[in-house]
Amino acid sequence: MTDEPKHIEMMKDIVPGWSSVAKFNISNLSGAGGASLYMFKPADQTVKPWGAVIKIEKPSRRLQAIEPANEDIISLRTNDAICAFERNGKITLGKLAEGNNWFVQLAMGVEEEKWDHRYPPKMIGDLSARIHSTPTLWAQRYVDILEKKFPQLKNYPKGSAVWSWAKYALNAPEVSGIWEAIGKLEAKINYLENDPKTSYTVHGDWHGYNMMYTDKSHTEMRAIDLDETWIGSPLVDMSRHMWLEGWNFEARHSIITAWLAKRGVADKDGSKAISWLMDAEIYKLLNNIDGIFIQDLKKCTLAQKPLSRGSSRTPQPKDGEALLSLVNMWNHASKEKLATLELITMGIFEYASQHSTDSVWTDYRDSECGQSIPSIQKGFGVKHTVGNENLYVEGGDAKKVLKALSDFQTVLKLVPGTITKKDKGGMWKSIIDPKADKEQLEPYFNKVTKVSQKKSTGRTFYVAGGTRKSGYPYGLSNGNLLFKVTQVSSDTVWINFKLKGWQQMALQYPEYAGELQLKSLVGLYTFALNAKGLTAPSG
Repeated sequence: MTDEPKHIEMMKDIVPGWSSVAKFNISNLSGAGGASLYMFKPADQTVKPWGAVIKIEKPSRRLQAIEPANEDIISLRTNDAICAFERNGKITLGKLAEGNNWFVQLAMGVEEEKWDHRYPPKMIGDLSARIHSTPTLWAQRYVDILEKKFPQLKNYPKGSAVWSWAKYALNAPEVSGIWEAIGKLEAKINYLENDPKTSYTVHGDWHGYNMMYTDKSHTEMRAIDLDETWIGSPLVDMSRHMWLEGWNFEARHSIITAWLAKRGVADKDGSKAISWLMDAEIYKLLNNIDGIFIQDLKKCTLAQKPLSRGSSRTPQPKDGEALLSLVNMWNHASKEKLATLELITMGIFEYASQHSTDSVWTDYRDSECGQSIPSIQKGFGVKHTVGNENLYVEGGDAKKVLKALSDFQTVLKLVPGTITKKDKGGMWKSIIDPKADKEQLEPYFNKVTKVSQKKSTGRTFYVAGGTRKSGYPYGLSNGNLLFKVTQVSSDTVWINFKLKGWQQMALQYPEYAGELQLKSLVGLYTFALNAKGLTAPSG
């Protein structure tokens, strides 16, 4: 951390009750968004408040706007959203102080070692409802600015997908060129519950890292990182959160049920929950961060990938043929109870893989363009067996090598700049030493390796993830690391590695991520074997 003494003095001046604090424990909780985030905690645990954070934007991010005045507008919009949330109850925490590219805020959250920590679906639904119940009046002056700069926005209702994209036009005016295509596509959707004519305050980047428990009681949650907060359909948050987090149907249903209940919407027969879940599936096309429309635009149109096999035609999202085909399928399924239930339980893209009879969609999915979008592929999100890596160990015997492979904690200790320890659940954990001031914390977790001497095989349950700003370990990917040891000659041992049951909490290819993780693990095992006097060049 640069200027640490200066920042310590700032925090002592800004945070009430800290002026006489003699020593602080400082942690780097920076995430992947480009900003630096530092947690300050008084070493004396009796001091209140127990913690505060300072967030510092990188200069490059502050220069993104076409006009400097636009950056000021965006900063003001975020501040107004924070104030609106404060007025509407304990949704977030306000800023104690701010400057041109920084702000100080009281800390939230508590640290925990549970690798598979996820917030309870009911509490997520409850917090989401509190966000969406915030009146949209705070955003009106920014709506006026956008409508003045882009008069065509007046043609679209404020709860439409177009308006969820409109905020980007201050930084990137060219985004206005795709509004018409988005509007035409959404106009073809016969929503069951969502009403584009009604707008809500939305978080805009709603996922597990942007929510926190307020304290160790785990009874209350708040939202953080409101840079993307805006107005639009609640599906901007609900559809993306459930999709990105990979929640199963039971959890998704619980989130929506709690969301409706907190908003005071009666749903005795459960039909409204089913309808909102159905609407959330089709909104996967329109989401402005991960939706198929924007993925197509980035990965196909801008990359100039063919739309269909054997075709030289450049993909044009304005045509919308493939996405319109999916909309038509969804519209038809929404009229039939069993089809609706099947679609919301398996997801729209898996449903389309099994039921779509329209070659326009299947050709698109199977094209080079479609293949670049993992989440629309058949079987996406299921557990996989991936990778096939080999090591040849010289000067050892199979039993000795197998014993070395089972000592995974030794492997973790070989990761440069890390701290290794065993948590209460029996998982070994390796985290980057906070003193190294790394921007991204990427821990490895594993359960104790199980080895079968008779079969010369073993497995380690392996998890990779990150803690980031929340302080919570988060298992982004996990699976069983399998290894088989074979004595191929008197002084050479062959080791074969695979990952079985591999899954990833993301919208990218789990197989590709798994192969990269496996290569990384084999590299660590190579170091470990060499450290034990066994020569293990990669093969």
